[in-house]
Amino acid sequence: MLVIAAMFASRGRVLLDNPGVILLIIGPGAAFFVVIFIVTLGVSRMANLTYPQTALMVFTTPVRNSEVSPAVAVTAFTSPLIALTVVIGPAIELPVLIVMLNILKQLRTRWDATGS
Repeated sequence: MLVIAAMFASRGRVLLDNPGVILLIIGPGAAFFVVIFIVTLGVSRMANLTYPQTALMVFTTPVRNSEVSPAVAVTAFTSPLIALTVVIGPAIELPVLIVMLNILKQLRTRWDATGS
């Protein structure tokens, strides 16, 4: 948390001065997590994993690959403010993980009903 706070503190003015860049980065960053979530759920179902195994895989996969998210954003939208992707990355990751948790909790009843 200290590193994230330091990143925001060091680039706070740049972030506030360039809200358009933030919006350009949020889209591909969030899309990365959504795609990873859907693919991981699909692979879990195909592999016949139990709900606990699926939950572990669903959260391990995007977090282990979250460093890719800023690279996706930078590749999708070139900008002189590329350093902002490193600052914005955690701000995207945490809310998306909370949404993923809520979706996964709702899927648990369906998962349990199928006997997996």
